[in-house]
Amino acid sequence: MAEAGIVSYGTGRVEAAPDSILLRLGTEARAPGPTGALAQANEAAAALVAALQAAGVEPSAVRTEHAAVHQAYDHGPQGEARPPTFVASTTFSVRLGVGAPVEAVIDRAAEAAGEAFRLHGLGYALEDVAEAQAEAARRAVAAARAQAAVLAAAAGVHLGPVRRVEELSAGGTPPPRPMAMAAERSMVAAPPIEPGLETIVVSVLVEHALA
Repeated sequence: MAEAGIVSYGTGRVEAAPDSILLRLGTEARAPGPTGALAQANEAAAALVAALQAAGVEPSAVRTEHAAVHQAYDHGPQGEARPPTFVASTTFSVRLGVGAPVEAVIDRAAEAAGEAFRLHGLGYALEDVAEAQAEAARRAVAAARAQAAVLAAAAGVHLGPVRRVEELSAGGTPPPRPMAMAAERSMVAAPPIEPGLETIVVSVLVEHALA
């Protein structure tokens, strides 16, 4: 027979300011054949990465997200089919510190990549969530223990020691909140974005024995 006890649940929430800016940018080139398209995109991508480093971006802050080549089919003004071309693209994610000169970084990358430059999005993100998660967990356990005390009082029993604590869910690392866009070199002015706050949520189960 299972020993009597009280099981309670609690949720803790903590709001934290984002600590980084995430840029998604890359290159795109079109050519009659896949090799030519890839060569142009790669050349522009190498120039873009070099420009980022020259702007002070650490190499560890730049990550290749996606690289692909695909066929594109176009039609003429009368609807006639044109010979297919090949489109090669490379996308990078770039993490910058809050307060970094975002527009200057974008300008340097756009100038280096030329007509192949593409800006896919930018937004704020929270990378270091350990402290916020720990505080949310403390709040969740406190809420669960408070609930257990209420239940024990209502049942006319006394709480004993905690037998088990189980984390049911944690907010983890909040995904970046990007502002979606796809801009070419002629449209690279960074729009205003507001950081706001990220919410970290932890839920727990706490089991008390009875005194």
